Amino acid sequence: MANNCATGTAISLGLLFEPLAHPKPGAVTRCTSHRDKDIMIYAKTLYPVIRSCQIACTGECRSFMARGLREYAKLLQRITGTNPNLGSLLLLLPLCRASNSTGVVEVLLKEASELVVACDSRETAEAYYDLLSSLGVSHLGRYEGPLPSVGSNSYPTGLLPILEFTKWDHVHRELLNGYPMTYEAYRMIRNEGLSEESIIKTVLTLLSKYGDTLIGRKYGWRAYKRAIREAREALRYSEKLGIATAIAWLDRIWRERGWNPGAILDIVAVASGLSYAVELGLLVEGR
Repeated sequence: MANNCATGTAISLGLLFEPLAHPKPGAVTRCTSHRDKDIMIYAKTLYPVIRSCQIACTGECRSFMARGLREYAKLLQRITGTNPNLGSLLLLLPLCRASNSTGVVEVLLKEASELVVACDSRETAEAYYDLLSSLGVSHLGRYEGPLPSVGSNSYPTGLLPILEFTKWDHVHRELLNGYPMTYEAYRMIRNEGLSEESIIKTVLTLLSKYGDTLIGRKYGWRAYKRAIREAREALRYSEKLGIATAIAWLDRIWRERGWNPGAILDIVAVASGLSYAVELGLLVEGR
C-alpha cells in the first residue's frame, strides 16, 4: 500500500455513509438531527477526518495517533465545537496506519490493534486528553480514579492505560482486542451489500446483541440493559413490519429520552468504510 493512504481514505468515508442512513434510533441521519449537530456537520468534518488519516499513515510509528488526533483537533476548531467523530476516529487511525502494510481485511484489523500497543506513547495520551478537553465532552462528568482527570493538566503515561481502565467501552475494547465487533458489522454489511438498509439493519442487530456503552455511560447501566431489551423487541418487529418501520418505532422512544447509541454507530461507520474499500478493490478478504 502506498503512503498516500488511499485505503485509509476510502475507509474514512464510512464516517459519512453511517450518518446518512435513515432511520436510526436516536441518531443523526439525513432526515433527523441533534441540537448540536446535523448531517451537514458530518459532511463538513469529513475532510478533517481524511486529513488526520493521511497524516497518521506517515512518519514515526510512536506518534502516529497523536499526530492524527492533533490535526483533527486543529481543523475541527475551525468548523465546529461539537464532537461528531471521535470514537470513529480512534478506530480509524490505526486502520489507516496498518493499511500501509496489508490489503487483507482480517489482517488489517489484527495489525491495527497491534499498532495501538506497539506505537503507544505519552504524546498520544496527551493529544487524546487535549482533544477531549477542548471539545468539552458532556458524558465525562467529574472523575476520580487511578487516571488523571481530563482538564487537570496531568496525563496518563500512554493511551493503553486509558483503554485498559475503560475496556468496558465498546470502542476501547475494539482497539485492544483486534476489532471483533467491527468485523462482525463489516460481515453483515458486506454480505448484504453496502446500502442504507444494510447499515440500519446492522445497527439494530448489534444493539440487540451488545447494547451501547455510550448510553450506559450517560444514563446508567439500567438504561443500557433496557436499550438491549428494546432493541431486541424492535428486531422482532422488523420481521413482521420491516426494518425501517421497526427502527422508526425505536427511534421515537429513544429520541424522547435523548438516547444516542454513539458507540455502536462509531463501529458501524468504520465497518461501512471497510466494505466500501473492498468494493473499490483496495482491500480483499482473507482466504
